[in-house]
Amino acid sequence: TNRFSSFASVIDTKTDEVVKEVSVPWYTIDVAFSPDGQRAYLTNRWKDSVLSWDLEVGSSFRVVGTNYEDARPEDPMGIPVADNPRDLAVSPDGSRLFVTSVTSLKLGIIDTQKLEEISRVCAAERQREFFVTAAPRRFRGATSSPFNPLAIF
Repeated sequence: TNRFSSFASVIDTKTDEVVKEVSVPWYTIDVAFSPDGQRAYLTNRWKDSVLSWDLEVGSSFRVVGTNYEDARPEDPMGIPVADNPRDLAVSPDGSRLFVTSVTSLKLGIIDTQKLEEISRVCAAERQREFFVTAAPRRFRGATSSPFNPLAIF
């Protein structure tokens, strides 16, 4: 996404060229894709939410699900999460989405099938506890790195 803008750039990874610009709500920060590439998740810091797009990917790129273009600025959108969500990570099997909130020091966990926060799902199923670890990724020569969250139920 393009910071402080209302569009995201789609880049052809073979040519490193922008091939399309897609409208996004203002202050959409990060994007992560499901393992099959059919869904994109985007953090929106203005609405404190995670947006979900169903995608059609092939020789072109098209948002086929909710794209939020017709949403009014005052309307809620997406999956509500902690204040100022930022970084995203998708579990290898695509069943969980992890979202960090640096300002509130929280880690949100979303069930990608139901598009609900796991904390709410756990409460409904009376599962009140889980273990979360967030080890940093190791990058040679780097001064910092994103963390790699893991929740164990």
